[in-house]
Amino acid sequence: MDTCTSAGACVHTPVTCASGDACNDDMCIPEEGGCVAVPKPAGTTCNDDKVCTGANETDVCNAEGKCGGTAIAGCCLTDADCNDSNACTADVCNTTTNTCSNTETPPTAAACHVYVCDQEIGWIDTDVTCIDDGNICTVEACDPTQGTTGACVTTVNQDPPEGTQEVSCNDGLDNDCDGLIDSADADCAPPVTCPCDSNPMWSVAYFQAAIDADENVACRKYGTGDMSMWEMLYQRSIDVWSGKCWSGPSSIPLTPEQIPVCEQRIAEIASQLNPPVTCVGYGGGGGAF
Repeated sequence: MDTCTSAGACVHTPVTCASGDACNDDMCIPEEGGCVAVPKPAGTTCNDDKVCTGANETDVCNAEGKCGGTAIAGCCLTDADCNDSNACTADVCNTTTNTCSNTETPPTAAACHVYVCDQEIGWIDTDVTCIDDGNICTVEACDPTQGTTGACVTTVNQDPPEGTQEVSCNDGLDNDCDGLIDSADADCAPPVTCPCDSNPMWSVAYFQAAIDADENVACRKYGTGDMSMWEMLYQRSIDVWSGKCWSGPSSIPLTPEQIPVCEQRIAEIASQLNPPVTCVGYGGGGGAF
């Protein structure tokens, strides 16, 4: 520093620069106009006074004279430092230990409900899903009357897949939930047929041929020779209700289930003939089937 004394003489006093800091030395450089900060060598130990950059011995100076340390994973100063981008967690910084906690705490759910976490939206109220036991005759559902949270219970399926009658008879399932499976269920029994259907004398063609040959044969009275078609059908009906059907040289016994089927077959034959065999009012019996 240059000063002039009262005696008119110049005094040149050396400039004293500040002591600088951990990463810089203050030096007087005339060309720079005085004291300037000159960075210390990179790697010089320093202290950035930051909690979350590790112990002081890990803080070092860089080439620009700045002090810094390596960030400590999970270290925090405020709750904002603990954000885990999960909408279902409470993000809290413990400022004593400078550590984060991210705790999932779902709301209290109503009976038969459960909260499911969506990390973007938060907690979503959802119905409880009960595990299906694989039995089509039972239903698994949550009963809200069971305790405070509800519980899954198994009940009888009131709406079986095939209602009250088995239709699928070869799948190994009790589709109408009556306790019987496939062939064990009467619904799967073969349809009842009339055993005499295969005999030509039980066909529409047989009777129609006789009518076509002699139109009077349909309702011929007793005592005129051959039996009329009506009489023949009527006799078939009597045989059926007595538990047999006449079919050629010998009669075939009928089961109780076959009797109404054979009787229906006789009525169908009578209605399909042309003209239909009704024969109302004839002395040898008569009427419509």
